[in-house]
Amino acid sequence: MIIAIDNTDEESLHKIAAVVMKAKREIDPNARGTIVIGDETSLPHKVIQLLENKEPGDE
Repeated sequence: MIIAIDNTDEESLHKIAAVVMKAKREIDPNARGTIVIGDETSLPHKVIQLLENKEPGDE
């Protein structure tokens, strides 16, 4: 699942991310989740970096 949110500020994005991860933990604690916050030019690099460095059990 990929969710893209724009036209907001970084503080709001962090609040949204916290709510999404809390819901993921409650609904399916064994599922793996990655949230990436950044601008359009940095996102592809950040996503690749996070997915490559993921350890089992990370959220």
